Amino acid sequence: MLSLLLQACISTSQTSSVDPLLTEAINYKETIDENHPDHLNQLFYVPEGFTSELKERFGRLDSIRAANKIAKWLVSDDGYGLAYDIKANLTPSEAIEQKRGNCLSFTLLIIELGKNLDIKIEANQVDVPDEWGENGQEDLVFYRHVNAIMKHGLETQILDLAISEYDYGYPQRIISRIESAGLMYSNKGVEALAIEDFETALHYLKLAVSHFPDNPDMWINLGALYKAQHQYDEAEASYLRALSLRDKNNLAASNLERLYRLLGNSRKAELYAAKAEKARRKNPYYLFKVASQKFLDQHYDDALVSVNKAIKHHKKDHRFFSLRSEIHKAKEQYIKALEDLAQASLLTNEESDIIKYRESARSVVARLQSSGALEQIDLPPESL
Repeated sequence: MLSLLLQACISTSQTSSVDPLLTEAINYKETIDENHPDHLNQLFYVPEGFTSELKERFGRLDSIRAANKIAKWLVSDDGYGLAYDIKANLTPSEAIEQKRGNCLSFTLLIIELGKNLDIKIEANQVDVPDEWGENGQEDLVFYRHVNAIMKHGLETQILDLAISEYDYGYPQRIISRIESAGLMYSNKGVEALAIEDFETALHYLKLAVSHFPDNPDMWINLGALYKAQHQYDEAEASYLRALSLRDKNNLAASNLERLYRLLGNSRKAELYAAKAEKARRKNPYYLFKVASQKFLDQHYDDALVSVNKAIKHHKKDHRFFSLRSEIHKAKEQYIKALEDLAQASLLTNEESDIIKYRESARSVVARLQSSGALEQIDLPPESL
């Protein structure tokens, strides 16, 4: 089974201590002429006529209103009519031509359109749970979501083609224009690998690695390709490079485990199996899943231990605090339950969640009003 990772990347400029087997991939971008259709400049190309039309429509508006109007016009049936298609991993020009795209296509497109109108729009990588390996799936892990983000003052505005997939609680970070292009190169490489077009896959995956040599995810994908072609030395070097860049990467470790089992090296296979399991048990969404199951099984103390570990690793997901409040209520620890509901309410921007947490808090408050215990709670006045 191939281990593939379609996701965003983190990049620096350090490339020291790289296995000589990997230097060709690192230098690969130097072989791409600027007129090549896969050159970075071509990847971001937007037809001039399309840009001119947008300037005519929205060029007189301030940047905030213009960005909103452009986003709505792009996807509106009364506007350009760009349709959401999760499988449409298209460049901006391809998305314009085909009138469809996934969240990455939309993000790349609106970033370029904003650039042409002097509007600063950035790409935002969202680590949804499957990326964190919550279900333990190792053969194919898709990058789930990326959207466009615009900051003005203390406010953050999200421009998203698939807003239902997005939640403020997920770990996320701003990535650069070049890093967002790396998503496209890598995803196109994985698409080719899925249909066993190894030549095309190698081209795109080396291109992704070449632009982001310190991104472990790119090395994992390249390693999967080498393994599929029985180039086991190169696969091993790629996976080891990924692990050296992020030593808690459970996918890199599990890939090494399976590679060594394939090669008959059980000692190394067991070593990396242990590394993968250790990383997985530090995964907040894996811990959240364990806590949820323990709660359903009414093993409340065990559930509390797991959700506390999840919160220790990631303190910004309102669902973690919501689950802990339910555990506290089951244990009749109502003050703690109310405190967690307050925190959950502060962490979400979804009105439906806020209403749900307030209603739950009111039911807890009703149980406490006669006891006087409510006075012991130190809650921000705006939280509930």
